[in-house]
Amino acid sequence: KFSLSYKQMRTMKKNIKYLFAALLVMGFMTSCSSEEDIAKQQETCQSGQITITAEDFGANQEITRAVETNTMLVPINNDIEAEVSVQPDRPSATRATAISDGHYTIYALNNLGNRITGTNKLLKGTVSGGVFTADPGYHLSLSPDTYTFVCFNDAVTDNGSQLTVAKANFSKALIGTKTETITGGNYDISFSMKHVVGRVRVELIAYVPIKATTTAAIAQASNTAVTQLHFNIDGTPLANATTTVADDALSFPATSRKFPKDIPIKTMSSISNEYGYYQPGQTVANLQVKLTGGTAYRKLLSGVLSLPSSTVHIARNGSYTIKVTLLPRYKYLFSDGTTDILANKGARKPIALVVRDNNGTPHSGLAFALNKANHGNVVKWKSHSSYWDGADNTHQRIETGQDGAHDMNGYNITWNAAYDTSSRIKGNEKTLFPAFYYAGHYDEELAAQGVPITGSNIGKWYLGSMGELIEMFKVLSYVDEFEDAYEGGPFGRVYINLSPIIKRAFKSAGEEFTGDLWTALEAWNSGWNYSYAWFMVVDVDSDYPYTYPYDFGKTVDTFSNKYAQAFVNF
Repeated sequence: KFSLSYKQMRTMKKNIKYLFAALLVMGFMTSCSSEEDIAKQQETCQSGQITITAEDFGANQEITRAVETNTMLVPINNDIEAEVSVQPDRPSATRATAISDGHYTIYALNNLGNRITGTNKLLKGTVSGGVFTADPGYHLSLSPDTYTFVCFNDAVTDNGSQLTVAKANFSKALIGTKTETITGGNYDISFSMKHVVGRVRVELIAYVPIKATTTAAIAQASNTAVTQLHFNIDGTPLANATTTVADDALSFPATSRKFPKDIPIKTMSSISNEYGYYQPGQTVANLQVKLTGGTAYRKLLSGVLSLPSSTVHIARNGSYTIKVTLLPRYKYLFSDGTTDILANKGARKPIALVVRDNNGTPHSGLAFALNKANHGNVVKWKSHSSYWDGADNTHQRIETGQDGAHDMNGYNITWNAAYDTSSRIKGNEKTLFPAFYYAGHYDEELAAQGVPITGSNIGKWYLGSMGELIEMFKVLSYVDEFEDAYEGGPFGRVYINLSPIIKRAFKSAGEEFTGDLWTALEAWNSGWNYSYAWFMVVDVDSDYPYTYPYDFGKTVDTFSNKYAQAFVNF
């Protein structure tokens, strides 16, 4: 026979060794119960050891497409939607770690699967500082044979015929089993302890900073949750009654509010501080993510996200991340004068992106055309007969980009003769002021494309001023969410870091957003003699998307890629 006693455990402490530098070793020694047994089995008392390792969550997970869900676009509310997928977490570099301090129990089953009970048939002990100390009076004494050994920690309840784990202990419970044949010689019994559940966390991804006030929860579908897990005495799972339980609350660390210039994908990511712990075997489609607090894209985060239908099931000891990429649901102006998100468009035709909602006052709303005027072709700010034509604007002669950043007079410069030095209405001057003309007559282009304007609340189109373009960039690119979105530049220029999310606003409606854009503002400097106008340099396709105002010869088209893209009030 061999046995593990309190006295022998203390003797074997000197022989404890660690596997992979992180294994808890419980040394113990065989002892002969009688001379008769020695003679009968012709055995000698030799030393052996028990090794216990604890696997990390996800330690043996394979990272393959077969264990990932498809990404699905899910509406949260009228303001925000999300791309949602579930992915297994990558295993840590160390797949086995040292047992945490705590109390552990070991018993044995015979080769018929029956639990061996009686005197000296149960071992209990405490781990402290990596050292196991057996409880006084507990040790195993077994005849040579084949046994299944079962080990578990105090998060597991043993009633003699069954092991159970309460929901409050799902995250902590560990059970390990090992079948070994004891012959009386040297032996090595190694337990690989595993968590009894799988765990799930949430990663929020956005093109704007994620705030510390953001909260969420993981919910299980009604009558799919369990409050207790049951196991046979050999550690195999039993069926469990299902019910409805409270959601698992999540909080998130705040991301930086600095613009992410140095990463190719301009998104911010925050992983929940907490996990939810769930019974193995259920499909991830049984879970939901509830957004319960915080803001993104200037809107409240509130709504429920269902997960993609999937054959992926939560595995014991598995670890998973629900990836939620938050996306704004832009509002569009339709040809009938109504505004809405694209998901609700029906037969309506979107013609512009809403920059500012109507506040009840006629024409207080502001929208930016989805397409460039002049059928997408470049235009000059002005055609001329002499390079020194002099000033064209009476009010807006701007010397620096900072001076013009708040000017919102694009409509007046386009359509009010009082804003022209020669009392001309630039919006009607096709030959002399092509940028203004094509912007002002954008409705005619739409009609020619089969999209006539029918909404009586839609005003006249016009070439926007610098302030209106900057306002558009602020709103559609969520510039104001970042603390360093604006940067000063030489000659009074204002550089604005852009989020590439702005491209999605146009692409969702089947359009593209590229190219530099003329403003309605004239540039003044004593050395220029009014021969320059301001345009916005726009680059949303580089690794560092940006825009800034730049002065350029208003009559020059050499190397010019400047476009007119119109605004309209509604």
